[in-house]
Amino acid sequence: MERRRVAPQRNRCLNNIKRRAAPMVESPCKKLCALNERDVCSGCGRTRDEIGGWTSMSDAAREAVKIRARRRLAEGLAKPAKIDSQARRA
Repeated sequence: MERRRVAPQRNRCLNNIKRRAAPMVESPCKKLCALNERDVCSGCGRTRDEIGGWTSMSDAAREAVKIRARRRLAEGLAKPAKIDSQARRA
């Protein structure tokens, strides 16, 4: 009785699965989290809602968030909140 080799075919199937799986869009988080008065993180430029919804977003939505976040950082909209020196003394 002739034995058939199964392993190469299985490897081909696994390789196809790996090829089809698109890489996840990486988070723009810089681990410098601080929300300003506009609820925009001064580290990555995302809003509070964008940060909270990141894990449930599609890759296309994540790419759109990253573009908006970069724009906010470039336009200076993600600057850290100003601390009122009078409020700190109280």
